[in-house]
Amino acid sequence: MKHLKKLLAALLVVAMVIAMVPAVFAADSGDAAETAMDSIWADIDAMYAATATKDGKAADPVATAQKAAAIVERADAYVDGSLSWNGNGAFTWKTEDGITGLYNAKLMADRADKSARQSKLALEDIVNQYDTIYESTITGTYGLQKVGTYTYTRSYGDSADTIVLFGPYYGGLDESFTDAYLANAVKMAKAAQCKLVVYARDAANVANLGKAMASAKLVLFDSHGATDYYKQGSFTSYPDYYYYVDDCTSRANVSYLCLTTGVSITSADCTTASGAYGSYDHALSIGNNEWAIDGTVIANHMSGNANGNFVWIGSCLGMATNTIQDPLRNKGVSGVYGYSQNISFIGDMAYLYTVTENLAAGHSFARGIQAAKQTWGSWDPAKRYFYTFWKEDVYGNNHYLYDYYYEPTLNGQACGTPTLTMLRRDKIAFPITVSDKDRYPGQHKVDNIQQVYCDWYLTSPASVHDRFVDVPDGSWYISAVDYVLIHNIMSGNTNGTFAPEKALTRAELVTLLWSKEGKPEAASDASFNDVADSDWFAAKVKWAAAAGIVSGYTDGSFKPNKQVSRQELAQMIFAYAKYKNVDVSASGSLAGFSDSNAAGGWARPALQWAVGAGILSGSNGRLMPANSAKRCEVASMFMRFVENFKLN
Repeated sequence: MKHLKKLLAALLVVAMVIAMVPAVFAADSGDAAETAMDSIWADIDAMYAATATKDGKAADPVATAQKAAAIVERADAYVDGSLSWNGNGAFTWKTEDGITGLYNAKLMADRADKSARQSKLALEDIVNQYDTIYESTITGTYGLQKVGTYTYTRSYGDSADTIVLFGPYYGGLDESFTDAYLANAVKMAKAAQCKLVVYARDAANVANLGKAMASAKLVLFDSHGATDYYKQGSFTSYPDYYYYVDDCTSRANVSYLCLTTGVSITSADCTTASGAYGSYDHALSIGNNEWAIDGTVIANHMSGNANGNFVWIGSCLGMATNTIQDPLRNKGVSGVYGYSQNISFIGDMAYLYTVTENLAAGHSFARGIQAAKQTWGSWDPAKRYFYTFWKEDVYGNNHYLYDYYYEPTLNGQACGTPTLTMLRRDKIAFPITVSDKDRYPGQHKVDNIQQVYCDWYLTSPASVHDRFVDVPDGSWYISAVDYVLIHNIMSGNTNGTFAPEKALTRAELVTLLWSKEGKPEAASDASFNDVADSDWFAAKVKWAAAAGIVSGYTDGSFKPNKQVSRQELAQMIFAYAKYKNVDVSASGSLAGFSDSNAAGGWARPALQWAVGAGILSGSNGRLMPANSAKRCEVASMFMRFVENFKLN
């Protein structure tokens, strides 16, 4: 049941944040927007402390809430008539700055209880535990709930880079947050041999966020999140709470990160923007000195542009909209990671653990995400854990997700694989990355599980091919792909793939040879009836024709978009070798290949030379001369050709 408590804690905070009507802020330049609200809360806190029992709790929560309401209504900044009771000792109000406040009796009691139990263990002592032992735990331990100091810095090497971890709810405010993030941060700081900075509770504020975004190599944000759209249905008990709330994503204008302090938030941050479904606020005061902010607020406090760093948003709904990632990306952040919906603690920790292992080993972020999805699945893996507790039908008549994971049939009927539409409708989070190569179009338009191409690295790349998620480790062509990439013979695609199984066209092969030769300019009278001077490949084809590498077809065409066959590939490399004055006297027998008769007579000299020179070896005793040449095969033949004849 520990996992259930974690999820419930997260959901309660999300509900607290987004159940209230967004406020409209007036931007009074120069004055901190939180000043009036903080003054009100100072009076409430004083009253609460004076009337509390020895353990810090309110003796009568409802009566205490009424006293708090009276304090609010007496405040100079209070907007008359704005106080609204939500029941059970909870109410909202507004100040003249347009800031919404929330008093919640249960939350006040929870905070008092946690503060009373908090022991003063320094954050440094907790970090020390992970200097010698890195725990690959998902659930973690609870050392961070005992921190008494809220900022810690340690260097793990000579690198000038910094990894920053933000934990607004660390230090006893929410026991759902474990040491797992700290363990992962230490792991990565050691791998990168750089400095680690941890900000907890009040130190995890906007000012420090702004500094980190402008300078840190990696920023990890471990907190709650929310959107401005939330509709709670009727429920009586958990798990009904989770499964009968409305979708927080598809009608959301803005995604928020939650802080436990308003330090450095100004009136300029508390402005109103417009969205698809109306206005929304960049910053919200959500009560008990807690704040919800979007990416614009963070960008407002950055001293300058970022340096190509990466941001991990380990909170619910961080990618429900683009209002966190867009302002950060516009300020030079290389990539932002987050979740489409409410994410469980165990799901986030699972993804983070696998990605951390890959980043520490020198793999790209894209490779880490690929490994995480292969290990845990494409959406929140915690749902599989939760369903083991509940053997009832938590979705009404929609059994598909429960039974997809645990039972192939239900009442004798086969259960189908859940579609993405089903997963989104039922609030199943999946990870989203936004980088130069990953364009997130907004939750309303996501129709497929995202393929991540982000080639961001924490440390020096372990391999060149690692930049491409479609070049699996252990593939027979790994060394060839690395070779052609290192020697600039071939490159990847604009979407971050190498496409090893894709067939090469004649225009692409000619361009490859032209690039290998140093992109020469060549005067040529050669012309083909299907090559216009305006075509991107025109100059390359004319050079190749002038060099005697290509001659076209008998009908006067070049057929630039025709896929190159394996025998055509051998013929072009053979002709290029002659152009380079390479010894082409080697000749191998084709008799050993079962399909040698399928080779064209015009191609046999080139094939014999390629076999004799060790450039072409075939596969399983076959030449496959008429088959289209794949990019991985082209890479392999060119590596052998360049190496064998020392053409570097």
